[in-house]
Amino acid sequence: MTFSLHEKKIVITREKQQAKVFANLIRQYNGIPYETPLIEIKCLKPISTVNLQDYDWIFFTSANGVHCFFKLGFLPSTPSIAVVGNKTNETLKKYGYEAQFIPSVFTADKMAEEFMKNYYAKKILLVRGNRSRRILMDAFRKNDIDFDTIEVYETTYSNTYEKDFQSLFTEPNMVDFITFTSPSTVDACMEMIKHTSMRNHVLSTTCVCIGTTTADQAKKVGFQEILVPDQFTIEKMIEQMSNYLR
Repeated sequence: MTFSLHEKKIVITREKQQAKVFANLIRQYNGIPYETPLIEIKCLKPISTVNLQDYDWIFFTSANGVHCFFKLGFLPSTPSIAVVGNKTNETLKKYGYEAQFIPSVFTADKMAEEFMKNYYAKKILLVRGNRSRRILMDAFRKNDIDFDTIEVYETTYSNTYEKDFQSLFTEPNMVDFITFTSPSTVDACMEMIKHTSMRNHVLSTTCVCIGTTTADQAKKVGFQEILVPDQFTIEKMIEQMSNYLR
């Protein structure tokens, strides 16, 4: 089946480098992307050191976590690796590794549920960002699994494109879709308009969320029409928009 975005105007809010990938894909399917990255990702140097020999599993919940983990020089020669989804595994493969476990649905909830059902771990290293949710941590504690966490990246709001973003919502219906690829992008969006009169213009725009966690946050802040693909990837977000238009 051929998908088309019919020259619809689509706002991209994710981090700058990832926004470019998304924008190119939107152009490929005859859409008009507006790149207004509202967050920045910065790799961090962990406060404490870790010895990977202490763990039999490493958990990655994002491609950013994988990238920053390896950028810090870690090499998981012994532990098995779990990742939240295929995109995270694709990033992992670029560093020469491949996950032994990927959940059937790309969420931390399903990751915890299926891992507990099918695998055993003596001790887990959970690789996180500063805004990562606590679902896996809570699940590990509930099931008496020994684990440590390491924060390898920081997500912050970026005001570099604030005026560009606001200019797209000075009147109703100036764009057709606004896309969110994490709860942080939703929160950053609301931060950019909190002292403006364009809140209703933004919230009445159809938003496309990469997954249910992001959609929950969009609903919480007041978005009225929310689209979520059946698989949590940007390719499926484009497919979802195309199906909506059709």
